[in-house]
Amino acid sequence: GPRPLHRDVRLGDKVRLRSLNAQGIVTTLGVEDAEVQVGMLRVRARISDLVPLGGGIEEEPEAPRARRRKTVSGPVEPMQPSTLKAAPPLPPSPGMEIDLRGQRAEDALYALDRYLDSAFLSGMPFVRIIHGKGTGKLRQAVREALGQNPNVKSFESGGEKEGGDGVTVAKLAVS
Repeated sequence: GPRPLHRDVRLGDKVRLRSLNAQGIVTTLGVEDAEVQVGMLRVRARISDLVPLGGGIEEEPEAPRARRRKTVSGPVEPMQPSTLKAAPPLPPSPGMEIDLRGQRAEDALYALDRYLDSAFLSGMPFVRIIHGKGTGKLRQAVREALGQNPNVKSFESGGEKEGGDGVTVAKLAVS
């Protein structure tokens, strides 16, 4: 029946009062009833007597969009835990580069490791790792990690345009 409609009546909504067959704007909203401004009059009405207007047919683009979002989130959400389990939050195809500047070496290497995995799995030919020039500690750690990573064929400093020594370009094996 028309029950779900009640929940959609919100402050400022345009509504039709069934009993009066008049249109108005909701000015206050209680649990069971609401106050509706009809022209110059304020009318108290039961919420069950109100029919929200502009539900996607015309005007008020926000209301239908919010409503649609609610219905979409229902069926989609239960699937999330299983998809998250299958793949830790790695995007299907990572960007062409990862920026590790300002991170501690161990955090950077952890991020780099996961990034290289996902880049390899999505078949990317090469990636750029931005570690900045700094003390060179991060660069050294990054290059050691690249040397040990079985998916990395070779790596070199970025070209002058790419950031030179602050960037390492790693060529990946094809998965």
